[in-house]
Amino acid sequence: MTNEDTQFLKSISILSEVGEDALGDMAESMERRQYHSGEVVLLKGELPTTLFFVREGKVAVHVKPKKGEAFTKELAQGDFFGEMSFLEGTSAMASIKAAQDGTEILAIPHQKMEAVMRDQPGVRQALLNTIAARRGTS
Repeated sequence: MTNEDTQFLKSISILSEVGEDALGDMAESMERRQYHSGEVVLLKGELPTTLFFVREGKVAVHVKPKKGEAFTKELAQGDFFGEMSFLEGTSAMASIKAAQDGTEILAIPHQKMEAVMRDQPGVRQALLNTIAARRGTS
């Protein structure tokens, strides 16, 4: 863990109110993953055990809803994904691929995020708001 990691986590909107100690704990438990352009980060249908944060680069989120047209959305530094699976205990609803070489993803275990949400209920609400917005129901 570095101070830079803690500051990066603090810069993420859903974590902005989390204290330095909790952010440090998160940073110590996270896993760094590096990807090349086109490399799969998460496949639709997988059941992830982490919440993902884009540290560097970009990812493409490929969504194919049951009704309507398939679409792709790009996420960049500071964005996160996997919140629906995390909060709802469901499999991934989209496939995620790195959109450029050198993409770095920070994977934080669900257990660590659950501990943060117990101490900071606002984090859960921020995640729920994100889910609502991404589903177009906010």
